[in-house]
Amino acid sequence: QCVRNFSFVNCQRLHRVNLPNPTEIGENAFKGCFGLTSIDLPNLELVRGESAFEECSSLTKVNIPKLTEIPANMFKGCGSLGTDFSSSPEMIGRIELPKVRVIKDSAFLTCYQIKSISAPNLTRICSNAFNQCGTLDTLDISGSYWCDLEDINAFEGTPLMMGMGEIHVPNSSLSKYQNDANWTMFSDRFVGVGDADKPLLAFDNGRLY
Repeated sequence: QCVRNFSFVNCQRLHRVNLPNPTEIGENAFKGCFGLTSIDLPNLELVRGESAFEECSSLTKVNIPKLTEIPANMFKGCGSLGTDFSSSPEMIGRIELPKVRVIKDSAFLTCYQIKSISAPNLTRICSNAFNQCGTLDTLDISGSYWCDLEDINAFEGTPLMMGMGEIHVPNSSLSKYQNDANWTMFSDRFVGVGDADKPLLAFDNGRLY
């Protein structure tokens, strides 16, 4: 099932989305839904196009456990994301992206309240992905052998860019991250996770790394 392009754009009185069945949503599907506070899409696997939840400024909580790619501008301008105070204290400010492999351009631009991102299987971070996420100080990408960083502006305006916080990576990849040209300036923020004697393996387009 699919939520089509522009289905709920600018529906400002929409507060919650709980749709257990849709496996995909279209571009701008919920853009500008200023009153939307939570989304629960447990079977969502694909977002076609950009800006699905852009400028949903009251959105505090998302549940998208099966999604593998965050398209461009998907949560751009969602300045309240991560502030679900009904959750346990350790989860406030934390976003879980368990299966996401790619985060596209400006996907979380100006999401000021996100303190930590858990995306253990991430393999690519695109331009401006977390730009101006002013409290983001922890990034967990420890489940994938390697994550490409397109441009350091992905972390512009975050504590990570200002020399604070931690980036969790596999022990087996720690030195590679520390010496990579695009990751060099974050070298003192890397924390190795896992058993260094048992390198993590990952598949990418059918190839084993």
